[in-house]
Amino acid sequence: MPKALLQEREIIGFIPAKSLLSFSLVTMLFLIWGIPNNMNDILIKQFMKSFELTRFQAGLIQSAFYMGYFFLAVPSGLIMKRYSYKVGLIIGLLLFAVGCFMFWPAALAGRYELFLFALFIIASGLTFLETGANIFNIGPKSDGTITDEETQVLLGTGKWINVNGGAIYSTRPWKIYGEGPTKSASGQFADQKEPFNWHDVRFTTKGDTLYVIALGLPDKALNIKA
Repeated sequence: MPKALLQEREIIGFIPAKSLLSFSLVTMLFLIWGIPNNMNDILIKQFMKSFELTRFQAGLIQSAFYMGYFFLAVPSGLIMKRYSYKVGLIIGLLLFAVGCFMFWPAALAGRYELFLFALFIIASGLTFLETGANIFNIGPKSDGTITDEETQVLLGTGKWINVNGGAIYSTRPWKIYGEGPTKSASGQFADQKEPFNWHDVRFTTKGDTLYVIALGLPDKALNIKA
């Protein structure tokens, strides 16, 4: 690889030249981690044939899997907060591996319950991995630090949540989600090309309280049609 290209990649900070191999491996891991989430539907059909399961028993496959997320989501975050993301990712990989290897004795024993437990262990590992992987939403530079611009965005978000968190946490959508002239981008992972403004509002509710969130700083009285 040309030396100039390596230097350029170090400068732009997107793919650190010295960490190109590790960056590629981590990127491939995201694909591998996502495969188990798409295997459950296949397992349901196969288990129904092999174990002559009822539909209720087959539904336990999804339940056993997502119970791992339910029980381990908060503990995984606490462990990473106390130790490090590296420790959390290693724990996740170990749990993932143990769950996968458990399919072998479960198949030898022919026990449906062992398969459910293996799926639970796999999902527990995925909980650690996906929680730790959230940090990749903030692109670090080659030395592991984030830019001043990203820091200011995170600090600004924290200040906003500190003031307006009551309108977010433990709330439910109102009878309509909101109103405003700007149309939201449709489709999964679609970018919002037209920016929202203070005429666009969103509604949440908690108990008898209705919250109105303007998606911009109003420069005059805000009229709400709803």
